[in-house]
Amino acid sequence: MTYHYISCDWGTTHFRLRWVERSSGRLVAGVQTDQGVGPLSAETQPADRPDRFRSVLTAALARLGEESGRDLGSAPIAISGMASSTIGWHELPYAQTPWRLDGLDLNFQMLPPIETATGSHPVVLISGARTACDVMRGEETQTVGLFSLPQAAKLAGQATVILPGTHSKHLYIEHGRVTGFQTFMTGELFDTLSRQTILRHSVADEVATADRLSNEVTEAMRAGVRDSCALPFSAALFRVRTRQVLNGQPPAANRAYLSGLILGSELNYLTTQEPGDVPLILAASAALAPAYRAAMDELTLGTRLTLIEPDDVERLSALGQAKVLERLKMA
Repeated sequence: MTYHYISCDWGTTHFRLRWVERSSGRLVAGVQTDQGVGPLSAETQPADRPDRFRSVLTAALARLGEESGRDLGSAPIAISGMASSTIGWHELPYAQTPWRLDGLDLNFQMLPPIETATGSHPVVLISGARTACDVMRGEETQTVGLFSLPQAAKLAGQATVILPGTHSKHLYIEHGRVTGFQTFMTGELFDTLSRQTILRHSVADEVATADRLSNEVTEAMRAGVRDSCALPFSAALFRVRTRQVLNGQPPAANRAYLSGLILGSELNYLTTQEPGDVPLILAASAALAPAYRAAMDELTLGTRLTLIEPDDVERLSALGQAKVLERLKMA
């Protein structure tokens, strides 16, 4: 018999539920909605949130069973992300840095089970992690999952892990532990600058696949990376405007240039990191991996880079949650 568990990644804006094969970590089926912690928190009073979160999860379980055509039985549910925050389902304290890559230092709590027509599902809520000046919720579980992969496990002695996203995380690994991390508002900054500032008149709303692959767009992105290293950041940003007004650069190229500026501002410090040969692990989605890889090549960081395939990145949360379930003898 093949055993499964249910992985829930409850972010600020999105909710994802996946049916996962325990032995392989394979994502068998899944559903996604816009019922993230942010919208749910905004529409309910604090006292009503547990019931609201429970109802959303129960409805999603029913949908997962219907759309996948599978009997979910009494499979355990592991939840990570913002559900354990002050605006989430149930607040849990952060795990303190340093913490072990096998997940044994993470904080978690059992919640009342979810009762469905197929059975009673145990629910495990996993908390985030913190340093003295930074926090994360969700990425800690992804990191535990990451180091269950052979290509990352061999670098558990020392590495810097890059997890791109709305708020990108860089985690510093030493001797099988996360010893520190930094957050970069890369994705949110790009979205804000491209939509809500004067730069919106100089960039495309989005770049078509053909444009993304063009030499002109690739070179514009690389130029942005170079200028982020050579100019003060706010001055470099205005170049997006002058490239259009004075040089007639097309919106698609300018969008790529802006992306390069922001990526360069995130990644450039890695060129002066001490010691200078620390391995880098990039775990990026299919949408973000090409830009990060090109920016790192421009910064001559490619020789230190281990790239995690996007299909593996998709299942990092589930793999990390499996470690917690194993700890509880539920997987």
